[in-house]
Amino acid sequence: MQKTKHKGIVIGIIIILLSVSFIVYAVRFNFDFSFFNFNKNDTKNTEDTDPEPCGNLTEMEKALCYLDGGYLNESLEVCENLSEDRDECYGRLAIQRTLDNSTDGVLMCGKIDDSDLQAFCYSNIAAIAVGNNLTRAKEICNKSDPVELCYSAIARIFARENLSKSVDICKSTDDHDDCYISLASVYMEENMTLAIEICGNVTACREMLAPKAAEFDPDTGVELCSGYPCLMGVSQVVAKNDTSKAIEICKAIGHPVPRSQCEYFILPQVKKKQPQRLGELCGDIIPFWDNLQQLAPYCNISN
Repeated sequence: MQKTKHKGIVIGIIIILLSVSFIVYAVRFNFDFSFFNFNKNDTKNTEDTDPEPCGNLTEMEKALCYLDGGYLNESLEVCENLSEDRDECYGRLAIQRTLDNSTDGVLMCGKIDDSDLQAFCYSNIAAIAVGNNLTRAKEICNKSDPVELCYSAIARIFARENLSKSVDICKSTDDHDDCYISLASVYMEENMTLAIEICGNVTACREMLAPKAAEFDPDTGVELCSGYPCLMGVSQVVAKNDTSKAIEICKAIGHPVPRSQCEYFILPQVKKKQPQRLGELCGDIIPFWDNLQQLAPYCNISN
């Protein structure tokens, strides 16, 4: 699986953790989960099942309804018989079941065919299980592919209350870049210095922080960048408040092609705040621009 594909899943994990986190802490502090109406008797016979309470629901809702009532086999059967939503059904059952039994949650994730959705499932249930048992959460993560994404999820759970523990979890993986990105994103809004410290020398992590850092300190944003795309992003952020600094950032790019691209993206702000410098930028951009009509709102392209 390609690393760029993994990045997309990381984003999904970060989003789902916002909804999962209340479960994790509720488990940790022994909140009352009676409102879920779990029945721990999974040994009920099929003939004892009363289909009426779940009968008028969609198939997905019916699977969750059976699980809530303690009818595990019936809920799994509903998912198995689905066509388009089969994997999603197993994933939703896994999250709900892991609150009570992580072993069953793992089995449900294992039934998912799509590899990305399966990795997503393992990450979610590990994030729930870690509230009570870090070792168990790691065991779940080790079933995932790639394991790094799952470790990122459980590390993020402890980011605020025990950052050193989170960092240790990240170090448990061979490729921990994604994990550091996940941790740094927790602090990037409120403590940029700490977020940068978490990233260390991880390029992808530092460049993730660069645009946000540039909002407060353009020079820090530039320092966090290692490549042209990052500098382009930083220049666009800086241009909102300081077009002279944004132009300076673009002109510092050595290669003329990415430099012209950088300057192109700040043209709207320059037109508003320093229109007298449009000619200077257009002179840099035009020789390397194929579609001159794109420059018409800003540059004289009559010739």
